[in-house]
Formats: sequence, structure tokens, C-alpha cells
Amino acid sequence: MKKAIFFSMILLSSFLYSKDLVFGIIPYKSNELIKNAYKPFINYLEKNTNKKVRIHIAKDYNDIIKMIKLKEVDFAMIGSYLYIKNQTNLKNTKYIASGLRKLNNKITSTFNSLIITTQDSQIKSVKDIKNKIFAFTDKNSTAGFVFPNYILKEEGIDYKKDFKKCYFLKKHDRVIKALLSNSIDAGAVYDKIAYDTQKKHPNKIRILARSYPIPLDAYIATSRLSKKEFEKLNLLFLKYKGSNEDEIIGFTKVTKDVFDSIKEVAKSN
Repeated sequence: MKKAIFFSMILLSSFLYSKDLVFGIIPYKSNELIKNAYKPFINYLEKNTNKKVRIHIAKDYNDIIKMIKLKEVDFAMIGSYLYIKNQTNLKNTKYIASGLRKLNNKITSTFNSLIITTQDSQIKSVKDIKNKIFAFTDKNSTAGFVFPNYILKEEGIDYKKDFKKCYFLKKHDRVIKALLSNSIDAGAVYDKIAYDTQKKHPNKIRILARSYPIPLDAYIATSRLSKKEFEKLNLLFLKYKGSNEDEIIGFTKVTKDVFDSIKEVAKSN
């Protein structure tokens, strides 16, 4: 009798667990900042699906691909470069949408990679970074490595040999912290975190270089979702309207050719 009750409880808990939606996200900044950024959207999804949505932040950028391949998540946010790089590994997924944000009173589906230094630094241009201490985020990060490395190469700088020291700090907020504490001389980050830092710490950081507009992160669904569940989730994404202060204010569909520019830049890495 006890065994029967035990197994019934396991089946019940499995059923309840399966009702959760698991949302995988690349670890582009601290877990706390990511959860805060997505809280309004998660609340919206839970309200409109009657399901608990659990955020699963990947250990690193490669880990998100593993999570998707092993179907450990129902849907995921994946960087533009990773999305292009892993088309073969993502065969059993469906594109949902790309993010929208508001910047300088304009709604856009793009962002920029920035190379930054401190305001009082003697570094005046990208060329001056040579023989200095520099930090990227992750080699699979669109804004934290792929595009800034392209900018550096255009200026004749090879990160493997032309820096006094070069770090991969994994998260964009770590690069900001390292810069503000003078642990590095310059670093690569995505634009919003730099702009937020400028507001919080006026006259502390300076932008040395800016990439051309890059498509915002892609959101994809795995085959864990049924066709009906995917269609509902897809519709909810496109109907979402966040506030102007939110990191993500909505979503839009973009065509595959939008990502072509990333392919060209990625070839140089």
C-alpha cells in the first residue's frame, strides 16, 4: 500500500512538473540582473498560460546549446551569433521571434557592441588599447567578443598577442565592474549596460568604438512543445507589450537574411 501511494505521488509530481515551462537564457550578465530584466515578461506568460515559467540560466554560452539539444528547456533566448553558428544543432527548433527595445525614444530590433574605457584614461582611440589590459565576455558572445574582435582586427590588433593581458570575464556586468575598479584598461560590452552605467556613474566611462547595428537575440522553441503549445507561445510573444523602461518591450519576426551580416563578421574570428 505504501509503495502504491509513493509511486502515485511520483506520478503526480511528474505531472505537475511537466506543467512548468522552462525558459533557457544565455548568461550575458548576473543571474539577478537577468531575472529582474525578464520578470515582467515571465509574469505575463504565467498569467496567460496558467503555467509556472522557470528561468534556467545556462552556465556559459555553449551550455545553452547543450540544453536545447537535450531538450532541457521549452524555449530559449540565444545570442545572434550563436543562432547563426549553430544552425545544424538547432534543426529541431522553431524560431519564435527577436526582441524589441526602446532606445533614444525609438523602438528597435538591433543593438550595438561597444569598446569602452574609463573617462580619465589616456586611451584616446582603439589603437591605443595595444599593450593594455583588455576584457571580453565569452568567445560565443555577439557583443562581448565577435564584433569587438572584428573592430580590433580592423585596427590591426590581435587579441592573442597584442594585449598586456586579456581576460574573458563571461558576463557584461563583470567587464563593467572590472573597468570601474581599474582592473582592466578597456573592455567590450553591449550598449545598454554601458548606457545604464553612464547614467548611474556619470563621467566614469567613455565609448571608444561602436559596431554597426546587430540583430537582437533570437528566441527559439524546442520540440518539447507540442504544435498547439508552440502556436500559443508564438502568439503570446508577438502580443507582448512591456513598458518603455523594460529591457525587452516586445518581440518581432525578422527574416533570416537579417543575420547575414553576422556571418561575415564571424568569419574573421
